[in-house]
Amino acid sequence: MFDGDAISEDVDGQFFDATGNGVDDLYVVSGGNSFSSSSSALIDRFYLNDGNARMSKTDQMLPSWNGFHSGSVVAPHDFTGDGNQDLFVGTRLRPFGVGLPVEGYLLAGDGQGGFEEVTSQWFPGMEGIGMITDALWADLTEDGINELVVVGEWMPIRVFTNRGDHFEEITDELGLSHTTGWWNAIASGDLNGDGRIDLIGANHGHNSMFRATIEAPVKIWVGDFSRNGMTEQILSYPKDGGYYPVALRHDLIEEIPRLREKYPDYASYAGQSVDQIFSEEELSNALELSAEMLSSVVVWNLEEGMHVEELPPRAQLAPMYGIALQDLNGDGLPEVIMGGNLYDVKPQSGPYDASRGLVLTYHDGGLHNLSPAQSGLNIPGEIRKILSISNENDDSKLLFVRYDQSPVILKSITDY
Repeated sequence: MFDGDAISEDVDGQFFDATGNGVDDLYVVSGGNSFSSSSSALIDRFYLNDGNARMSKTDQMLPSWNGFHSGSVVAPHDFTGDGNQDLFVGTRLRPFGVGLPVEGYLLAGDGQGGFEEVTSQWFPGMEGIGMITDALWADLTEDGINELVVVGEWMPIRVFTNRGDHFEEITDELGLSHTTGWWNAIASGDLNGDGRIDLIGANHGHNSMFRATIEAPVKIWVGDFSRNGMTEQILSYPKDGGYYPVALRHDLIEEIPRLREKYPDYASYAGQSVDQIFSEEELSNALELSAEMLSSVVVWNLEEGMHVEELPPRAQLAPMYGIALQDLNGDGLPEVIMGGNLYDVKPQSGPYDASRGLVLTYHDGGLHNLSPAQSGLNIPGEIRKILSISNENDDSKLLFVRYDQSPVILKSITDY
């Protein structure tokens, strides 16, 4: 059934009942940067479940009829209020144009397994929203209606509220406008038992050459610096009021050969800032993006408003990608289980491999690390997803999905 779609790079999927027949159907998101924007391998797929363990792929062009898209996430929720499951589908990048902002899509379900794109009616502002990595639905404003929370690279934690017939952004209103970061994942739950939904954001962390603040963010310029119709990315870090390229001379010249004459050797390139390497016109013609926060965080949803707080040190040892919430000790509050690492990094920067998974538990007004001896976690590799799973006997387990390695299944911790 799935063999015919093996060429696609599947990056996310969700089981949900799209037809109301009591069995789950499957939506699969296709993505990656290996295919051109004209490749049908980027089409998302939807599989209908007939209730007899047989699934069939529909012939819909998903998520949109206006072209193929490198996707990242699908989040089901009935945002139209008609009783049928609808979808938010996020796009990760523009093929061969990493850094350029892309779209999110709202799809209305018809209850029969069909989906109609309604983005322009419900929220035309989704065009060019950013490089989306994750999304969820949660009632953050306690009005009984779920908000849409979207995160991504070079994006803040963005929140959109449902006004009944359209969505409206309330990121600034919630005090989240200065959370621009390299977000990899987002999760939600009532972490402190006050009845309000909090957020956990997985970010790059502190264990790298990169540091970012509101006053001195990390920056990237995205544009055709080589003047050949291709897109290049000039990633930079702040130092002494200036911005300096991360790329070494040979890497930058490989992408932009015309700089070889300007910088014939490494000595001439050393200490050159971005605005010395490129002209004011070249930089102004490029897209400039900033990241003000690289910490993985908890966003407390307090009575007086949202409060962003850095997670404890173990959560900052590596880029985090997987988040799961599960009450491990039976106290009625969920623990936060996280994992990450990133190996495919230039030698001067990485690899980022200092995490073996972690558990955070709430007490004394905040989230605190459990030691590895307490949590029992010691999982090597690049963790990309963590799922809390249970069977009909309510036996809970944790599934850790790793890049290019077998998954790990652990029995949940019940005593520490």
